[in-house]
Amino acid sequence: MTAAIYVRVSTDEQAREGLSLAVQEQRCRAAAEADGATDVRLYCDDGFSGTTLLRPGFQQLLADLAGHHALYVLSTDRLCRNATDFGLLIRTLEEADVDLRPVTDTLDLDTAGGRLSARIRADVDEFQVDQTREKVIASLDYRAGLGLHHGPPPFGYRLGAGDDPIEPEPDLAPIVRSLYDRYARGASLRQLAQWLNAERVPQVKHGRAWDTSTVRNILVNETYLGRVRWRGEMIAGRHEPLVTARLWRSVQRRRRARSVVHPRMRDQALAPLLRCRVCDGLMVLRRRDGRQHARYACHRRLLMPVGERHEPVGVVAPALEAVIWAHATELVRGGDIAHAVERVSGATEVAAADEELAAVELALERNLDAYHAGAVPLELLVERNAPLMVERGELQALCRETAKNLSSFTTERRWLDAVDGERLSRIQASPLGRQREFLSRLFLRVLVGRRAGRGNGRGEATFEHRWGGAVVTYAVPLGYKPGAPLTLIGP
Repeated sequence: MTAAIYVRVSTDEQAREGLSLAVQEQRCRAAAEADGATDVRLYCDDGFSGTTLLRPGFQQLLADLAGHHALYVLSTDRLCRNATDFGLLIRTLEEADVDLRPVTDTLDLDTAGGRLSARIRADVDEFQVDQTREKVIASLDYRAGLGLHHGPPPFGYRLGAGDDPIEPEPDLAPIVRSLYDRYARGASLRQLAQWLNAERVPQVKHGRAWDTSTVRNILVNETYLGRVRWRGEMIAGRHEPLVTARLWRSVQRRRRARSVVHPRMRDQALAPLLRCRVCDGLMVLRRRDGRQHARYACHRRLLMPVGERHEPVGVVAPALEAVIWAHATELVRGGDIAHAVERVSGATEVAAADEELAAVELALERNLDAYHAGAVPLELLVERNAPLMVERGELQALCRETAKNLSSFTTERRWLDAVDGERLSRIQASPLGRQREFLSRLFLRVLVGRRAGRGNGRGEATFEHRWGGAVVTYAVPLGYKPGAPLTLIGP
């Protein structure tokens, strides 16, 4: 007689019940040999749940059923923990003429009572799984409510003692901070991965090399900000954050800016900030032999069929970049951008709403005082306060929404106040990708075009300001040098 032995264990079962694979195999093999089996084949699934049939060892067993006379398992819950799956499995075994012989269970599928008992046992197994799942979810809900991280600690953290929150790993936490800081200062994901591999920094999953995806996972993980994600929401955690909120925002802002630019263009052009005035296509750097300087040219035009291309749009790169930085420097140092941010933020609207809310609150207090003094009956108090209560609710909602918007503008204002001449010089000397991210906080886009009646290399740049909605156009002379006065063409 040929027989199959199937053994399965999940990690939690092995730790909780001692159902090791070796114990299962030993007891099943002894039972098979006692029944006279001369050829026994083992099928094993290590660390797989019984709630699914998509297990490699189990699927191989189903494929080989025709070659066996009996199937030995320690108990039926090793095969599956779902009543529907168990019924399908029994029919499959019957069709293949394979006897199911659990070692610790009494199973008689030849009688109606035995089949009923088997179905009840499968229902009980499924109930136990559902009950365990509910307990796990309740436990996770409880931990999340306490601000405790669930699951394995991410890179840079380690498990705390008992129910304490996760805590920074002394040797790895500084590396996480360095990753955020390096990326915010202009390093790419590839450069960060190369740095980690060169320093032989171990991953959470040992034996794997660092790549761009593993670095990206660290840069987007809000656990490092001191938060816990549960049921799609972010909850304030009890563990120590590894990065500041300011550094986190800087990294996410740079990630968003780079996500809309093709990787080959990120450090080669100011796209997508620079746009063609004719077709709104990206302006990319092009270098040609025989020309002294690279030029910005419309990328969309280059992709069009020859007969459908619009007139060439190209400007010498050094001249255009110098004009852009001259205008940006003028705005930042002159305070125009800071004043525009303040206007757009709605700070005056917040102050006005606060004054109106204070007046409504005062009116409510006066009506209540009059009622307590006996000057106003209860019916009149309710009548007077009803419209005031509605107005107070509307004003409170307006103040909350406006204050939420104001916080982001306040961040921009503080950032602008911190941009001094030294910082401007450092950013101007940084790679184009870093320059683009800085300029994108000032301008929605810069439209580049050719000036009518002018030769090659002479163009104009139209700035659409991010704050205040202003639009201005400057000439881009062929030999424009940094620091020279700008020629305003029109608003």
